[in-house]
Amino acid sequence: MAITGSPLTALLSAALFGLGFSVSALAAPTPELAAPAPQATLLQDQAQQEDEQDFNSPLTSAALLARVRGDLAVGQVRAAIAGLRLLLHQDPANLQGLLILADLHLLIQRGAVAETALKQAEQAGVPRAQVLTRLAEAYLQQNDPRRVLDELADLADLEPDLSAQMLAWQARAQVALGDRAQARALLERALTLVPDQPLVLTDLGRLTLLEGRRDEARATLDRVITLGRDTREAHAILAELDQAQGQPGAAERHLDAALEQAPERWLYRWRRAMVRIDLDKLAAADADLQAAAAVSPGFAGLDLARARLALAQENPAAAMQHIDAYLAVVPKDQAAFQVALQAAAGLGDPARLRSLAERLQRAAPDSPGPVMITAQARLIAGDAQGALDTLEPLARREVPAPELTLLRARALRALGRRDEAGEVVVRALERFPQDPRLRLWEAESLADRGEREAALRGVNAILANKPQDIPARMLRGRLLVEMGVLDEASREGRSLMDAVPGAPGGYRIVAAALVLAGDAQGARAVLSEALGRVRPQADLLVGLARLEVAAGDLSPALEHYRAALALEPDNLEAMAGLARHAADGEGGLDMLERLAQALQRDQDNPVLRAETIAALLARGQSKEAARVADETPIDLRRDAPEALGRARALALLAAERPGDALGVLGPLTSANPRQAEPRLLSARALAALKDQRAQEQFLAGWRLDPDAPLAAEVLDDLLAILPEGRARERLITEMSRVHPNALLVEVLRARVASAAGALAQAARHWKEVRRREPKHRRWLLEYLRTLLALDQRAEAIVTADAWLRESPKDAEVAVLLANHLFERGERGRAARYYQDVLAYQPDNPFALNNLALDFMGTKPAAAVTYAQRLLSLFPAQPKVLDTVGTVRLAVGDGTGAVEVLSRAHDKAPSDPQIAFHLAQALVAAAAPGRARELLRPIVSQDFAEQGQARDLLARLEAGAPGN
Repeated sequence: MAITGSPLTALLSAALFGLGFSVSALAAPTPELAAPAPQATLLQDQAQQEDEQDFNSPLTSAALLARVRGDLAVGQVRAAIAGLRLLLHQDPANLQGLLILADLHLLIQRGAVAETALKQAEQAGVPRAQVLTRLAEAYLQQNDPRRVLDELADLADLEPDLSAQMLAWQARAQVALGDRAQARALLERALTLVPDQPLVLTDLGRLTLLEGRRDEARATLDRVITLGRDTREAHAILAELDQAQGQPGAAERHLDAALEQAPERWLYRWRRAMVRIDLDKLAAADADLQAAAAVSPGFAGLDLARARLALAQENPAAAMQHIDAYLAVVPKDQAAFQVALQAAAGLGDPARLRSLAERLQRAAPDSPGPVMITAQARLIAGDAQGALDTLEPLARREVPAPELTLLRARALRALGRRDEAGEVVVRALERFPQDPRLRLWEAESLADRGEREAALRGVNAILANKPQDIPARMLRGRLLVEMGVLDEASREGRSLMDAVPGAPGGYRIVAAALVLAGDAQGARAVLSEALGRVRPQADLLVGLARLEVAAGDLSPALEHYRAALALEPDNLEAMAGLARHAADGEGGLDMLERLAQALQRDQDNPVLRAETIAALLARGQSKEAARVADETPIDLRRDAPEALGRARALALLAAERPGDALGVLGPLTSANPRQAEPRLLSARALAALKDQRAQEQFLAGWRLDPDAPLAAEVLDDLLAILPEGRARERLITEMSRVHPNALLVEVLRARVASAAGALAQAARHWKEVRRREPKHRRWLLEYLRTLLALDQRAEAIVTADAWLRESPKDAEVAVLLANHLFERGERGRAARYYQDVLAYQPDNPFALNNLALDFMGTKPAAAVTYAQRLLSLFPAQPKVLDTVGTVRLAVGDGTGAVEVLSRAHDKAPSDPQIAFHLAQALVAAAAPGRARELLRPIVSQDFAEQGQARDLLARLEAGAPGN
């Protein structure tokens, strides 16, 4: 969370910007940081802290000075101070040492000590021109701007550049005294002396920013950057501005540039740490805080930053410890109380939440801020009614604060009073028509109601005035995805990934856009990148798991679902994912049972009911899914979200109840007239009823969304009821008229050609589909199947290999090609694909089965291993038993072969191939009589080994050995 508006931030900004406020007032009053009286000697406050032996150095003054400069070059301020003490002990009048030591005390906000050093330097012979700006800074650090104006006002005999700088310091003093108009006059006078003086321009930009003219301030500061000298302060101010405008990435780059020029500036490091926490660069933020603490360990702001860092690291206990320490020094910082509330919420401590809220109200009893934070605390603690009651006095007084409106709206929404929440926001917009937060709430409400175009107009209006509003950009990306404007959505998402790489929103937008564009592989890569750059989040893991499922890669998908459950034990989507895809022994049935139990406890939860139905359908339990759909409470049927209506319709379709499905889909279509899916599902139901109105519904849905993934599936249903010939050609014509360049038209041409047996023509159409959508997996599989049906193996291998280079774990593609090669006798080439598949999918039945058969003549031990693995996975499948028995026979185990093949024959007595293999085993086991009985009924049946069966029977009937 960005912390803005706190006393600490304001004071630090002022100190960082050189406006004359003191940050040292916030530091703990330790002896080390307590400033001595100005008349004290330079070393008086420090000499007693050093061992005497430290001052007995054999190094010369020049060598000590070089070592000091080396320490400063790498930001080692305290080491540099120690070196200067030693230097000045040996050479008290060393002018360079005195000036550097004064600068270092200015750096750590010890203005009084710096003043003493500067006056000693002047007495030792340093020209006054070299100490003037330093003295001005020392006076301002002591909160004494009047001395700048009284003692340093004489600019006679100064060079123009130094005169301009001194006028800038006088301007800072005027700002500290509250006279911004006089400050601007002094800066304008300075620019008449030196028009491009960086310090003056920087202060002018700072003053313009204080006056609220951000764009003008940015232009002035950018001018300083363009000049290319003395730019560190300009970079620091721009970083503060970028952070306030929601651009932490840009803020970090400015602070990087500032620290490159001045690595010893610990305040820059502190500020960068705060920015890096927002960017989720937690290790780098911690390193910056350690560097800042090495220079100024008593600075209270370190505890604020460490509290935010601990929260980001999901350590609320440590966060609470640090924020308590900070609030002991800065007790009225409302932004810090927000951090404290987050920590208390993370600890699950409602009592602490209430205590914090009460403490803040005591600290600032007349301010609406504490009341609102108290309400926020109650909201976090789950007491929405308490939050609303807390806010009521402010609402009656009509306190002019958009934040109050938003808190009331959140409380009302949490209480289920969504309409009232919307009315509160609408009334507030009449008073604050340009407030971006209220406008964003309005846009979110429109989006939730499905009014996406209106929502997008609202978001665009916000961004016209505030282009870098991150929440508004996130909503815009989501809307673009939902509206199918995928290229623009992807650009917005990638821009957000760059702007806030530690936030998941940009990754979600890009991944969703890629999925809808058919590039599941790209979406997987984006979500994998997200998991490497942001803190693990259950929804990201679930999203990646779904993509792995779609890619046919179940093993990592199940791992992601389990990882999501480890983060959120009650995550419905993760439970449902495991219920759908995990095997019985891998927790699939357990998760389905958990969903069912949860539904028993929470009958009115629409998401839970929809997920349970989907999981039952995935496990083939269509009747049970339909039962759960039928038991949906009446109120939930009427007011439920679209997802539940869709799940109910799918369950009824799977249970072969298309008429009932239409009953569900009718109201869903009426409520969502601009959505394609209800119409497409209606087309599926009508097709199941062989009702020709299916085509009308299909075209109505497809017209709304020509890229809907469901459209291709429903098109298959529609083709099943359309007679070949003219009816199908008319469908092609109609679809071409509605969306001439739509990809699905080319898909339809390919399907119609395939159904007509024109495979070469179908292959040409599929090739065109692939050219236009090269990353769409379903179209790849269709193209490969057509090529293999034409026995165009060379083209199929080239196409599959290219895909597998990008998706090396796509088992379905590899097995499809390998099975064809195996059947065509290219067993060596097929074996390579099967072995690749087993490397990442060790239980693949096709690979185990065919490798066992392939190796039984050349590698019998490997063949037996594959066969036994297959048998352990599928002990009751007749085809598996057939393979295992064949392998045992091939390796000389006739008795074992008879035993396994007998089981296979018992389970599939009408399968002639199994009967033939059992007959072979019986011959090998010296039981020719039984073999003849098996062979006689099958030799007249058509199967692959019919000729061999006849030959064997003929030999046995003639009394010859069967082998």
